[in-house]
Amino acid sequence: MRIRLWDGQLRFMRSRKMFTFLICGRGFGKSFATACRAFNEAYFERRPSIIISPTFKQLSFSIFLELRKILQQVPVKWRFNSQMNTFDIDGVPVYGFTASNGNYENVRGMSAANLFLDEAREYDKIVMDTAIPCLRGFGEPRVFVTSSPKGMNWLGVEVKRRVREKDPQFMLITGTSYDNKALDKSFFSLMEKNLTGDFLRQELYGEIIDSDMEDTLFGYTLLDAAESKERAGRTWPDDLAVIGLDCARFGDDLTCGALRIGKQLVAVKMAAKTDTSQCVDLVRQLADICKACGTRLDSVCVDAAYGGGVVDMLRSLKYPVFEVNFAEASPDPNHYNMRAFMYFKAKEWMESGGHAANERLREDLSAQRYFISDSSKFRLLPKEMIKKTLGRSPDLGDAFALTFYSKAIGRDFDKKRVMDSPAELAKRSMARLRQAAHAFKF
Repeated sequence: MRIRLWDGQLRFMRSRKMFTFLICGRGFGKSFATACRAFNEAYFERRPSIIISPTFKQLSFSIFLELRKILQQVPVKWRFNSQMNTFDIDGVPVYGFTASNGNYENVRGMSAANLFLDEAREYDKIVMDTAIPCLRGFGEPRVFVTSSPKGMNWLGVEVKRRVREKDPQFMLITGTSYDNKALDKSFFSLMEKNLTGDFLRQELYGEIIDSDMEDTLFGYTLLDAAESKERAGRTWPDDLAVIGLDCARFGDDLTCGALRIGKQLVAVKMAAKTDTSQCVDLVRQLADICKACGTRLDSVCVDAAYGGGVVDMLRSLKYPVFEVNFAEASPDPNHYNMRAFMYFKAKEWMESGGHAANERLREDLSAQRYFISDSSKFRLLPKEMIKKTLGRSPDLGDAFALTFYSKAIGRDFDKKRVMDSPAELAKRSMARLRQAAHAFKF
């Protein structure tokens, strides 16, 4: 049988990278490419595969349908087990699972050589994290991810990170709907007539738009700018120095601390399963870093959820501490609560030149979404929904946001100013000298 593939599909078929991402427009042929690769891996390379689709309907009437068409045209012994949702291709299995209703959890304990994530943008990163440990016992593992570029959430973060780091084990393949020569011209006419702007660019041309969601609080462009080396610089004695601490205690989450001095996120500390004394020691480490920078620590802002004992101990050690309740009222009437206030302040800080270069923090911030509440106030999506997107709690993001607690940034510790640059400091010093000189005029 001769199968005609175009350039993007051929690259997908030939890739030997550990991670291969196929991001393309509607109608490109992602499902057909996935079915071809799964067949090739099973029949020619004798490598079993796991395929995960968003829903049973998408799995059955997309990839499995394409795979069935291929098998019906080649002289290969095969059978399909409808109860197990598994193809047996000449003795090599191809397992099918769905992300909906927790079906993907059934991959635990299985072994395979390849993992195919179909339309990965439609489910959470935890699906991939759960399935990857199954890639064992069959040589080099391979992960194939296909998706259209709209609303890529965690997937967009993953692509940007690997491209930025120039990961040698990563291949990104992009394509447009026009690559599929079998599509009728009426399809493109309909798409071009009814779609406009970014949506057209995503659906037809397969472009990965930085701000691919209208409700994104921290867009990719903003996060890229905040990580740029041009913004990295030294701290100054007049800068406001604040530590944010998100305590996780003994759960699966992490205790995270962030030290922000002026326009620089200077250091972060993370630890698992911490008790009260360990949380206090984490703050002490960040305070020592602050002291080494030549800046006096102004305040420590601790999440009130699990930080009551930590706050008491820090106060006994004479640290300037604020106990912060994320649900307390915002000082700004435009924000729903203190959580929204702090995250929006963090965004303003980045927009005004703040520098923060940390991959985990980037993931936590990029997952934040907002909406307008019934009372016409800016409100963030509940933390439980953020956890589903990330597959974990945004602990470092919360610690960073705590450094923008209203009482901490509102207090004028020794006339320190958050946004002062060295030039502004010199300007103020010159003004004081002029005032002193004027006082001695006769």
